[in-house]
Amino acid sequence: LEKQKADCNKICFIDNKEQPLFIDDDIVENSIKQTGAKLLVFDPIQSFIGNKVDMNNANSIRPVLRRLKQTAERTGCAIILIRHLSKSSNKKALYRGLGSIDITAAARSVLYIGRDHHKANTGYMIQQKNNLAPFGNSIEFKIDDNQITWIGETEIKINDILNDTGNFKHTKLEDAKLLLKQQLSQGPMCAKKLYLIAEANNISKRTLLYAKSELPINSIKTKDGWTWEYKEKRGNNE
Repeated sequence: LEKQKADCNKICFIDNKEQPLFIDDDIVENSIKQTGAKLLVFDPIQSFIGNKVDMNNANSIRPVLRRLKQTAERTGCAIILIRHLSKSSNKKALYRGLGSIDITAAARSVLYIGRDHHKANTGYMIQQKNNLAPFGNSIEFKIDDNQITWIGETEIKINDILNDTGNFKHTKLEDAKLLLKQQLSQGPMCAKKLYLIAEANNISKRTLLYAKSELPINSIKTKDGWTWEYKEKRGNNE
Protein backbone atom coordinates (compact mmCIF):
# COMPACT_ATOMS: atom_id res chain seq x y z
CA LEU A 1 0.00 0.00 0.00
CA GLU A 2 2.84 2.41 0.82
CA LYS A 3 4.61 1.56 -2.44
CA GLN A 4 1.42 2.47 -4.31
CA LYS A 5 1.25 5.75 -2.33
CA ALA A 6 -2.03 4.79 -0.68
CA ASP A 7 -3.40 6.87 2.18
CA CYS A 8 -2.92 4.28 4.94
CA ASN A 9 -5.00 6.38 7.34
CA LYS A 10 -7.98 5.02 5.39
CA ILE A 11 -6.91 1.39 5.85
CA CYS A 12 -7.86 -0.68 8.91
CA PHE A 13 -8.03 -4.30 10.00
CA ILE A 14 -10.58 -6.17 12.10
CA ASP A 15 -8.72 -7.28 15.23
CA ASN A 16 -9.39 -10.99 15.68
CA LYS A 17 -6.61 -11.83 18.15
CA GLU A 18 -9.01 -12.71 20.94
CA GLN A 19 -11.21 -15.05 18.90
CA PRO A 20 -11.42 -16.36 15.31
CA LEU A 21 -13.19 -14.12 12.79
CA PHE A 22 -15.78 -15.62 10.43
CA ILE A 23 -17.37 -13.90 7.45
CA ASP A 24 -20.91 -14.15 8.89
CA ASP A 25 -20.03 -12.76 12.34
CA ASP A 26 -21.90 -9.67 13.57
CA ILE A 27 -18.53 -7.95 14.06
CA VAL A 28 -18.11 -7.79 10.27
CA GLU A 29 -21.16 -5.61 9.69
CA ASN A 30 -20.55 -3.62 12.88
CA SER A 31 -16.99 -2.85 11.78
CA ILE A 32 -18.19 -1.66 8.37
CA LYS A 33 -20.71 0.69 9.97
CA GLN A 34 -18.24 1.92 12.58
CA THR A 35 -15.53 2.81 10.05
CA GLY A 36 -17.73 3.74 7.09
CA ALA A 37 -15.74 1.26 5.00
CA LYS A 38 -16.42 1.17 1.27
CA LEU A 39 -14.40 -1.99 0.58
CA LEU A 40 -13.86 -5.13 2.66
CA VAL A 41 -11.39 -7.87 1.69
CA PHE A 42 -11.23 -11.44 3.05
CA ASP A 43 -7.85 -12.95 2.10
CA PRO A 44 -8.14 -15.87 1.70
CA ILE A 45 -11.79 -16.76 2.15
CA GLN A 46 -11.05 -20.24 3.56
CA SER A 47 -9.41 -18.62 6.61
CA PHE A 48 -12.74 -17.02 7.57
CA ILE A 49 -15.23 -19.80 6.84
CA GLY A 50 -14.99 -21.67 10.14
CA ASN A 51 -14.76 -25.34 11.03
CA LYS A 52 -18.53 -25.84 11.08
CA VAL A 53 -18.94 -24.85 7.43
CA ASP A 54 -17.90 -27.18 4.62
CA MET A 55 -16.55 -24.91 1.91
CA ASN A 56 -16.99 -27.66 -0.68
CA ASN A 57 -20.63 -28.32 0.17
CA ALA A 58 -23.18 -26.08 -1.55
CA ASN A 59 -25.83 -26.51 1.17
CA SER A 60 -23.27 -25.58 3.82
CA ILE A 61 -21.64 -22.57 2.17
CA ARG A 62 -24.73 -21.05 0.55
CA PRO A 63 -26.37 -19.65 3.75
CA VAL A 64 -23.04 -18.07 4.79
CA LEU A 65 -22.67 -16.34 1.44
CA ARG A 66 -26.31 -15.19 1.58
CA ARG A 67 -25.73 -13.48 4.93
CA LEU A 68 -22.57 -11.84 3.59
CA LYS A 69 -24.48 -10.60 0.55
CA GLN A 70 -27.14 -9.10 2.83
CA THR A 71 -24.42 -7.34 4.81
CA ALA A 72 -23.09 -5.78 1.60
CA GLU A 73 -26.58 -4.66 0.59
CA ARG A 74 -27.38 -3.12 3.98
CA THR A 75 -24.08 -1.25 4.30
CA GLY A 76 -23.31 -0.41 0.66
CA CYS A 77 -19.82 -1.85 1.17
CA ALA A 78 -18.20 -3.82 -1.68
CA ILE A 79 -16.78 -7.16 -0.55
CA ILE A 80 -13.90 -9.01 -2.19
CA LEU A 81 -13.28 -12.69 -1.50
CA ILE A 82 -9.80 -13.96 -2.37
CA ARG A 83 -9.74 -17.63 -3.42
CA HIS A 84 -6.84 -19.83 -4.37
CA LEU A 85 -7.05 -22.13 -7.38
CA SER A 86 -7.05 -25.91 -7.33
CA LYS A 87 -4.15 -27.74 -8.94
CA SER A 88 -6.45 -29.70 -11.24
CA SER A 89 -5.81 -28.69 -14.86
CA ASN A 90 -8.71 -30.60 -16.43
CA LYS A 91 -11.47 -28.34 -15.11
CA LYS A 92 -13.05 -25.34 -16.76
CA ALA A 93 -11.93 -21.96 -15.44
CA LEU A 94 -15.11 -21.32 -13.42
CA TYR A 95 -14.58 -24.60 -11.53
CA ARG A 96 -10.89 -24.05 -10.69
CA GLY A 97 -11.45 -22.02 -7.52
CA LEU A 98 -11.19 -23.91 -4.23
CA GLY A 99 -14.54 -24.75 -2.68
CA SER A 100 -18.07 -25.03 -4.04
CA ILE A 101 -19.08 -23.52 -7.39
CA ASP A 102 -21.72 -21.67 -5.32
CA ILE A 103 -18.98 -19.21 -4.30
CA THR A 104 -18.58 -18.26 -7.95
CA ALA A 105 -22.35 -18.25 -8.46
CA ALA A 106 -22.87 -15.83 -5.55
CA ALA A 107 -20.28 -13.36 -6.81
CA ARG A 108 -21.29 -10.55 -9.15
CA SER A 109 -17.83 -10.37 -10.70
CA VAL A 110 -15.02 -12.93 -10.86
CA LEU A 111 -11.45 -11.88 -11.66
CA TYR A 112 -8.46 -14.17 -12.10
CA ILE A 113 -4.95 -13.02 -11.26
CA GLY A 114 -2.26 -15.13 -12.88
CA ARG A 115 1.44 -15.03 -13.64
CA ASP A 116 3.13 -15.31 -16.99
CA HIS A 117 5.90 -17.86 -16.45
CA HIS A 118 7.45 -16.83 -19.76
CA LYS A 119 7.94 -13.16 -18.78
CA ALA A 120 9.64 -12.12 -15.56
CA ASN A 121 7.54 -10.23 -12.97
CA THR A 122 4.55 -10.16 -15.34
CA GLY A 123 0.97 -10.97 -14.45
CA TYR A 124 -2.56 -10.58 -15.78
CA MET A 125 -5.95 -9.69 -14.38
CA ILE A 126 -8.64 -11.46 -16.39
CA GLN A 127 -12.40 -11.21 -15.94
CA GLN A 128 -14.26 -14.49 -16.03
CA LYS A 129 -17.70 -13.39 -14.85
CA ASN A 130 -19.55 -10.07 -14.72
CA ASN A 131 -23.20 -9.58 -13.78
CA LEU A 132 -22.91 -5.82 -13.37
CA ALA A 133 -21.59 -4.49 -16.68
CA PRO A 134 -20.03 -5.55 -20.00
CA PHE A 135 -16.95 -7.75 -19.68
CA GLY A 136 -13.71 -5.88 -19.15
CA ASN A 137 -10.60 -6.58 -21.21
CA SER A 138 -7.69 -8.49 -19.70
CA ILE A 139 -5.04 -6.24 -18.14
CA GLU A 140 -1.29 -6.86 -18.05
CA PHE A 141 0.81 -5.62 -15.13
CA LYS A 142 4.34 -5.85 -13.76
CA ILE A 143 5.58 -6.03 -10.18
CA ASP A 144 8.99 -4.51 -9.45
CA ASP A 145 10.16 -3.87 -5.89
CA ASN A 146 6.62 -4.63 -4.66
CA GLN A 147 5.19 -1.85 -6.83
CA ILE A 148 2.54 -2.56 -9.47
CA THR A 149 2.77 -0.94 -12.89
CA TRP A 150 -0.28 -1.34 -15.10
CA ILE A 151 0.89 -1.98 -18.67
CA GLY A 152 -2.39 -2.01 -20.56
CA GLU A 153 -4.97 -4.21 -22.20
CA THR A 154 -4.08 -7.61 -23.65
CA GLU A 155 -5.86 -10.34 -25.60
CA ILE A 156 -4.68 -13.12 -23.28
CA LYS A 157 -7.47 -15.43 -22.11
CA ILE A 158 -7.88 -17.23 -18.81
CA ASN A 159 -7.08 -20.66 -20.27
CA ASP A 160 -3.71 -19.36 -21.50
CA ILE A 161 -2.80 -18.73 -17.88
CA LEU A 162 -4.46 -21.75 -16.26
CA ASN A 163 -3.06 -24.22 -18.78
CA ASP A 164 0.23 -22.32 -19.21
CA THR A 165 0.10 -22.95 -22.95
CA GLY A 166 2.73 -20.36 -23.74
CA ASN A 167 0.64 -19.57 -26.81
CA PHE A 168 -0.02 -15.99 -25.73
CA LYS A 169 -1.26 -13.45 -28.24
CA HIS A 170 0.35 -10.06 -28.62
CA THR A 171 -0.30 -7.70 -25.74
CA LYS A 172 -1.08 -4.03 -26.19
CA LEU A 173 2.45 -3.27 -25.02
CA GLU A 174 3.94 -5.40 -27.78
CA ASP A 175 1.59 -3.77 -30.29
CA ALA A 176 2.73 -0.35 -29.06
CA LYS A 177 6.40 -1.29 -29.44
CA LEU A 178 5.78 -2.53 -32.98
CA LEU A 179 3.88 0.66 -33.85
CA LEU A 180 6.75 2.85 -32.58
CA LYS A 181 9.35 0.87 -34.51
CA GLN A 182 7.32 1.11 -37.71
CA GLN A 183 6.49 4.81 -37.39
CA LEU A 184 10.00 5.88 -36.37
CA SER A 185 11.86 3.68 -38.86
CA GLN A 186 11.85 6.50 -41.42
CA GLY A 187 13.02 9.16 -38.99
CA PRO A 188 11.92 11.33 -36.03
CA MET A 189 8.23 12.07 -35.52
CA CYS A 190 6.17 14.47 -33.43
CA ALA A 191 5.00 12.84 -30.18
CA LYS A 192 1.50 14.33 -30.55
CA LYS A 193 1.11 12.64 -33.92
CA LEU A 194 2.24 9.33 -32.47
CA TYR A 195 -0.37 9.64 -29.72
CA LEU A 196 -3.08 10.10 -32.35
CA ILE A 197 -1.86 7.10 -34.38
CA ALA A 198 -1.79 4.98 -31.21
CA GLU A 199 -5.30 6.05 -30.26
CA ALA A 200 -6.52 5.05 -33.73
CA ASN A 201 -5.05 1.59 -33.06
CA ASN A 202 -6.72 1.30 -29.62
CA ILE A 203 -3.43 1.85 -27.78
CA SER A 204 -3.58 4.20 -24.81
CA LYS A 205 -1.12 7.04 -24.23
CA ARG A 206 0.07 5.34 -21.03
CA THR A 207 0.81 2.09 -22.87
CA LEU A 208 2.63 4.00 -25.62
CA LEU A 209 4.79 5.81 -23.06
CA TYR A 210 5.62 2.54 -21.33
CA ALA A 211 6.56 0.98 -24.69
CA LYS A 212 8.79 4.01 -25.38
CA SER A 213 10.57 3.52 -22.03
CA GLU A 214 11.50 -0.05 -23.04
CA LEU A 215 12.88 0.96 -26.45
CA PRO A 216 15.97 3.01 -27.41
CA ILE A 217 13.95 6.13 -28.19
CA ASN A 218 15.19 9.66 -27.54
CA SER A 219 12.93 12.62 -26.77
CA ILE A 220 13.99 15.86 -28.48
CA LYS A 221 12.48 19.24 -27.53
CA THR A 222 11.70 21.42 -30.57
CA LYS A 223 9.83 24.68 -31.05
CA ASP A 224 6.78 22.64 -32.09
CA GLY A 225 6.89 20.34 -29.06
CA TRP A 226 8.47 16.97 -28.33
CA THR A 227 9.81 14.75 -31.11
CA TRP A 228 10.69 11.09 -30.70
CA GLU A 229 13.64 9.48 -32.46
CA TYR A 230 14.39 5.76 -32.61
CA LYS A 231 18.05 4.84 -32.10
CA GLU A 232 19.01 1.28 -33.04
CA LYS A 233 21.52 -0.32 -30.67
CA ARG A 234 24.90 -0.60 -32.31
CA GLY A 235 27.62 -3.18 -31.91
CA ASN A 236 30.90 -2.39 -30.09
CA ASN A 237 32.72 -1.96 -33.39
CA GLU A 238 30.24 0.53 -34.87
